[in-house]
Amino acid sequence: MLRQCDRLFLFLLLLLWGVAAHAITSLNEDEFDLSERAWLSSHQELVIGMPMMGDPPYSYKDADQRFTGPVPDIAQQIARTLGLTLRYKVYPSYVDALTGLDHGEIDMLVNDQPSEQWRSNIVSLPFLLSMPRGVLLNNGKTKLSRQDAHGLHWICVTGVNACSELKKLGFPRVTEAESRSEAAFMLKKRMADAYLADMPSLVMVKDQHSKAGFTIATPEWVSGTSLSINMHKSDPALVSLVSKAFNEIPVEDRRHMLAATTTSQHANSGAVKSVQFTPEEQEWLNQHPELTYGVSPDWTSMSEFNYRGRLVGYV
Repeated sequence: MLRQCDRLFLFLLLLLWGVAAHAITSLNEDEFDLSERAWLSSHQELVIGMPMMGDPPYSYKDADQRFTGPVPDIAQQIARTLGLTLRYKVYPSYVDALTGLDHGEIDMLVNDQPSEQWRSNIVSLPFLLSMPRGVLLNNGKTKLSRQDAHGLHWICVTGVNACSELKKLGFPRVTEAESRSEAAFMLKKRMADAYLADMPSLVMVKDQHSKAGFTIATPEWVSGTSLSINMHKSDPALVSLVSKAFNEIPVEDRRHMLAATTTSQHANSGAVKSVQFTPEEQEWLNQHPELTYGVSPDWTSMSEFNYRGRLVGYV
């Protein structure tokens, strides 16, 4: 009899805990209109697009292959507020994730605001916390006038609004890279002169390539940017629900979440730590600046050539 009472007590305790958790994390359903209620009743998950290996300093893949960092934290809060389970769908690049959003494969994408060519079909909710942009240079300078900038060969990550900013500035030579790592590679190989991006990303790239001699300039004529929650315009009920859930997160909490992006790349405890090399290993690296490997060109999603003739994929 006592065991039955204990089980009943535990059951009631769990039930009360679930009700309390729901009350804490959920919006008032009386505020939902019919379309919002219909959306929630037909969806158990909130699907967010994510770069395959994360997007430091905004998201990381930890040692257990789970996503951590400010963006996953904010996405998790939104999902919990709506009573949904958060699920990630990974993509090899930002523009691939934008394509997935355009095709309805994901519900939202938390990243940079997209460039103008994508804005016709996408609703972007900015974080309302502006981030400065900077310029990564390979000439050792920390100052850059607009006149000097006009003669440089610029690079930006395709799909990001930094590319639109460069076009507005009227710079004649702009190349779009598929990723931050490709942009850094082009700067190291002198295939480009300057890379425009948000400051947290540039600091991360500079730290990752500490021997490349990169410098960062912060010209006054470069405007700031903001992270945003990007969704498709064809789903107004979802846009409204996510807007309500996001507005439940106080601005100060958003500020704390994003504070990690302005600290060192290892400030997040879930991030994989930097590798320490022995003197022999470091000597080998100094003598071998390039790593040569065999190519598997027809391994779908793992190693394949895209429409630009570039090798992409997980491998």
